[in-house]
Amino acid sequence: MKKIFFLALLLITIVGCKEDLTFNTPSFDAVKNNEPWRADGFVAYNNDDGGYSIKGELGVETVIININEAVEGEYILNSGSSASAVYRDATGTVYSTKNDPDDSVTLYPVGGKILLDDVAGSSITGRFQFSAFTANGLQGVTFSGNANNAFDTERYGVFYKVNRFGGSVATTSNSGACQAAVDAALIAETVYDATPDTDANYATVCVTYQSALQLVVDTCSGTILTDAQADLALLTCP
Repeated sequence: MKKIFFLALLLITIVGCKEDLTFNTPSFDAVKNNEPWRADGFVAYNNDDGGYSIKGELGVETVIININEAVEGEYILNSGSSASAVYRDATGTVYSTKNDPDDSVTLYPVGGKILLDDVAGSSITGRFQFSAFTANGLQGVTFSGNANNAFDTERYGVFYKVNRFGGSVATTSNSGACQAAVDAALIAETVYDATPDTDANYATVCVTYQSALQLVVDTCSGTILTDAQADLALLTCP
C-alpha cells in the first residue's frame, strides 16, 4: 500500500500539478509533494573544487543543491552520483538523494537531475527535480515544478539568478568534506531534537550533535560556518 501511495504521489507531483510556477528575480521556487514551495531566502557559493552549492530556505525548511563542476549542463542525482540534493523539513527530518528508499516505500530508486543553465557573472541559474529519502529509507519527498508548455512533460523547480559568492563553502580543496559535515550535523540535530533531556541517552546524543557542529566549523566557511558557530555556542551538554 505504501508503494502505491508514494508512486502515486510522485506521478502527481511531476506530471499533474495544475498551478503555474512563476518566479521573481532572483528566486528559488519549486513544487514539493504537489504543493508550491518558494524560498524566502537563498544564496549560492563557489566551492574550492570548482562546483557550486545552492541553498534555499523557507522558514526553517532548507534545500541544498550541490554540484561539483562549474559547467553548464545536466547533472544526474542518485545515491551514487557526485551531485546531490538535501532537504530538511520543519520538524528537522533530513532527506537526501544519497539515501536509497526502503522496498516497503517504493520500488523506484532515488533520483532526479539538475540542469545548470547559466553561471555567468555573479549569479547562477538552473532547474532541478528530485526525490529524496531519509537515512532509513522509510520517508520520501519529491521536488519538481510545472511544465513550460503543454507539450513539455518534464517539470522542474527553478533557482533563478541567485547571488553567487566567491567565498567557498569549504575551507579545504575538497568541498565534499563540508557538505558531508553539514549532512551529518543535520542528522545529529534531528536525533538531538527528538531526545528529551530526561532520556538516559541524552548526554551521548548531545555530545554527538556538538561534535557534528564542531566538524562543520572546522571544514566550512561563509554563512554555514557562522550558523554552526551560533548553534554551537547555544548548545550545552551535561
